[in-house]
Amino acid sequence: MATSVQFSYRRQLTNALSPSVHLEIQSTQVRNIVSDLNALYNEADALKDEGKTDEAIEKLNELLGQDEKHALAHFALAVLYGRVNNHDKAVEHGETATDIEPTDPFSFTALSVTYQRAYAGTGNMDFITKAETARDKAHALQAQAAAGNCGSGGCGSC
Repeated sequence: MATSVQFSYRRQLTNALSPSVHLEIQSTQVRNIVSDLNALYNEADALKDEGKTDEAIEKLNELLGQDEKHALAHFALAVLYGRVNNHDKAVEHGETATDIEPTDPFSFTALSVTYQRAYAGTGNMDFITKAETARDKAHALQAQAAAGNCGSGGCGSC
């Protein structure tokens, strides 16, 4: 027969364990969601490789319906929309990707390329100016990263 002290101890122990169990469940749910998003991205990538551009675009938009901040999906859509001459959408997704990853030089390099392709497809000179601005931002971020690593041996020249 359990005493009130034993019952109280068990209740405290159960309450103490509950948050970790709850976190474990949440962690599992997050892993499942990430796995599902990765599967959608991989399906879209396979469709792209098969030349099924419209289907790849649909799959990536489905992914963004679940996670609007999935930068790789935005990068991929920038490329795919450019291929189908929907340059407004390509630029929109390229710009969104840089909003999501504003400190990544690659984001701005990719955006610069998106602008260049938009110029090639439309002849709109505004895209050249934007491409140069994005390129300059990529270079500035690269220099900033190199300066931040210098002194710690991270840049390779210290």
